Amino acid sequence: MNSERTGHPQLLIIEDNPGVAYYLKNILQNDYQLHHEMDGKSGLETALSTIPDIIICDIMIPSMNGFEVCDALKNDDRTSHIPLIMLTARADQGDKVLGLKHGADAYMVKPFDREELLMRLKHLLVKREKLRLFYTQNRQLPKENIKENAFLYRVNQAIDNNLSNPDFGLPELCKEVFLERTQLYRKTKMLTGKSPSELLRYSRLKHARTLLTTTEVPIAEVAYASGFNNVSHFTKTFREHFGETPRSVRN
Repeated sequence: MNSERTGHPQLLIIEDNPGVAYYLKNILQNDYQLHHEMDGKSGLETALSTIPDIIICDIMIPSMNGFEVCDALKNDDRTSHIPLIMLTARADQGDKVLGLKHGADAYMVKPFDREELLMRLKHLLVKREKLRLFYTQNRQLPKENIKENAFLYRVNQAIDNNLSNPDFGLPELCKEVFLERTQLYRKTKMLTGKSPSELLRYSRLKHARTLLTTTEVPIAEVAYASGFNNVSHFTKTFREHFGETPRSVRN
């Protein structure tokens, strides 16, 4: 199910213990769109195909343990941004440190407190929302988000290199950054609050506005240079976005 339609974040549970899985589903089902997998390999595959908003993963699971799943997710461009909470039945400090070294965002020992889990999930989602807000003001994430900044740089660079090409759209952008449509949409939306198509349109309009305010290039040529092959459509889109026409900006 699409969390954009339902308003609830997508949460993937990777847990082979039926009792724990049932408990998690019971306390989370009202606030999240839930996916559940019983082993590490299936969990990883589901994470890659659905790009959930957040993941809860047990350490001791079949096929791939939680550390291996976490490592795979955090080193894959498609999923490196997803917050992950690791669960374990052992209160061993070494396991906790190891989980955090593999990139886990939080670590909880079973049996865990229901309210603590809910607060941790909420905290991680709020933290991600702050990243979105930061991006809207800076066109990049904070400097410590090295991997995600590198990803967004590739997306923005691909867009900037094709601003004047009216045939450059979402399929072409997916090819440029080597991601499938759903994967690119989910990751870009999570990090920036905008879909890839919205980022492309925004970049074209921003480029057009720069040309209008810094050059004497005719409006029709500005439209073509910004990837619009129809001047009327360009004028309409520009007015919808900026609240004024290209001609009024120039005047």
